[in-house]
Amino acid sequence: MGIVLVPMFLAAVILYLLVSMILINLAKRFASKYDLNPKYWGRAGWLVMLLIPFWDWLPTIAVHHYACATQAGFWNYKTLDLWKRENPGVFETLAVDHLPSEYRVKSGFIDEYVLPDGTVLKAEHNRPTSVNLKRPDGSYGKRLNERFSVITYAKQPIPGLVTTVYTNLLMDTETNEILAKGVNVESRTGNFSVDPKTARFLPSLKSCGSDVWNVTREIRNMSLRNARK
Repeated sequence: MGIVLVPMFLAAVILYLLVSMILINLAKRFASKYDLNPKYWGRAGWLVMLLIPFWDWLPTIAVHHYACATQAGFWNYKTLDLWKRENPGVFETLAVDHLPSEYRVKSGFIDEYVLPDGTVLKAEHNRPTSVNLKRPDGSYGKRLNERFSVITYAKQPIPGLVTTVYTNLLMDTETNEILAKGVNVESRTGNFSVDPKTARFLPSLKSCGSDVWNVTREIRNMSLRNARK
């Protein structure tokens, strides 16, 4: 796939440069025809053609670093040990495949469940080791078992820029209590840093922040051990 993209990318760049040269020459001729300064018109033309694919470089960099400085991080509101003490004997019974069969709406290789609050669960039929969820508010994530889920909210601080802030919540879905929160910031568009929809050249910046998966290992291991016992 990458081998195919390279010549396409180079061809697009060459074509854009050729079109830019033609338009700038036309602008200079127009300036000469009406006794305007063709040099200034030529420079202005190059500036406009340069800004078309690169106009959001500086805004993206600024928004990315601002979001990293003000939003990224990790917060642990309640340890798993404290949760266990508050819910004695519950943790050892949790399993990833304890799914609500009464809410199953589709069976097959992938089973689908729709909960009363509109949350959709999708899991492999035979032996689910990972359960995807999507909620009516647009958030999504993983259902670890009947009590714990990781919920992700994705938000673009400024629409049109590629910077996205991901807020990941480790939640007790029975009580809606948030045990931990991780926020990370990403500004990426792919290997060539080109937006395939608009052909804009965009910066691919290093992500910052944290998620909550580092504190879910014990939960996931227990949920898998208890599956189909």
